[in-house]
Amino acid sequence: MRNQPVFHEEVKQPHRIMLTPTAWKKLQKVAKNRNTSVSEVIEIMSRELDGE
Repeated sequence: MRNQPVFHEEVKQPHRIMLTPTAWKKLQKVAKNRNTSVSEVIEIMSRELDGE
């Protein structure tokens, strides 16, 4: 559902990041295992950071 907040209280916006092929493959594997997208994996990981 685009432009609708589904899992979080705000709508996602596009951003560009650059990753090594190794990091991308690992994120894809995690996303597949969790039955979600790489975008959502990054979202979850970033929300777990405590501002360091």
